[in-house]
Amino acid sequence: MYQTTILSVFDTATVICGYDVSKEAFDEKAAVIEEELLHYHKLYDIYTNYGDNNLKTINEKAGKEAVKVSSEIIDMLSYGIDMYEKTDGMTNIAIGSVTKLWHDAREDGTYVPTYEDLSLAAEHTDIENIVIDKKENTVYIKDENTRIDVGAVAKGYAVDRVCDMMKEKGWVSYALSVGGNVKTLGEKREDVPWKIGIQDPSGIKSHFALVEVSGKSLVTSGSYQRYYEVDGVVYHHIINPHTLYPENIYTSVSVLCESSAFGDSLSTALFSMSYEDGKKMCEKFSDVDVVWRFADGSCKMTDGIKDIITFTE
Repeated sequence: MYQTTILSVFDTATVICGYDVSKEAFDEKAAVIEEELLHYHKLYDIYTNYGDNNLKTINEKAGKEAVKVSSEIIDMLSYGIDMYEKTDGMTNIAIGSVTKLWHDAREDGTYVPTYEDLSLAAEHTDIENIVIDKKENTVYIKDENTRIDVGAVAKGYAVDRVCDMMKEKGWVSYALSVGGNVKTLGEKREDVPWKIGIQDPSGIKSHFALVEVSGKSLVTSGSYQRYYEVDGVVYHHIINPHTLYPENIYTSVSVLCESSAFGDSLSTALFSMSYEDGKKMCEKFSDVDVVWRFADGSCKMTDGIKDIITFTE
């Protein structure tokens, strides 16, 4: 097996693993994968412009004009809006006015946004403020204070599109990990599944469980990924769209399913929900399994994953 790590996309470490005829062949494919991921990174970036219209451009033109963009942006935003409906609003790509306050506070590291400021920002998170015209390939934000934040969708969506490209080229026995988004193409070897680790939130060891995966995605949302501490309280980056604050019920939620984009969106939604409500939501979807890691270190999971998970504790 060959492996390489890249650091140029989605502000996270990306690992490409694969079985191939030679290191040279693997390196050539890894370069194509990196180029494709970088393409989507530039399109979905809300902080930097790269020449062509991207999400940052759309946010900058909020309340002013519709922005003509590529179909890759149109399709991803449409998917995000669809996931808003499927998760009962728990995954909301229009929440950027709220998450920006948390981002700025996390960057400073010394304060917590006030509820008053968060409440005012939340007045501009209506998903219907994002108007998509597929015929004209334009996106218009009706409210000048609404901001798009696709942190719960973009990585997973990009991973799906890149893996689609890999399938079209006939590549098999590959695994792509972009942060907490892992997607596998086929088996590791014939009749041998990939074993994907779920990161140990405590950091004591690299992972607390291994899941056997073949041709599916395993996506984890965790409180240990981006966080800061004020007055002894830890605040992470996953914001409950109802309370406007991060929840500390779990340290990680992992979703096993076909689509990395779906897993990305669903794990984000479940992270801010009670276990009981989250389990009910999962029952609406077929071929979805979940591992909830609670703050006290205990775990619960859906029945479908019990036979393919091994705990390392």
